[in-house]
Amino acid sequence: MTQTLYRTADHHYVVRTCLHLGAEQGDACDVMVYASEAEMREALSAGGDGLDRALLAAAGLDRP
Repeated sequence: MTQTLYRTADHHYVVRTCLHLGAEQGDACDVMVYASEAEMREALSAGGDGLDRALLAAAGLDRP
């Protein structure tokens, strides 16, 4: 699985999550668009998932 965080020119945040299922099945991806950094933080922290926290940390957004 990979997660990528993008910030668009209009200051929206996009999180792309892909599950790599193998050569025969391909990849399954999900894209979430957040209107603001606060909205993104709230959504990612609600799940309590370590990967989401790691994504925020890697982007330098783990600090309020």
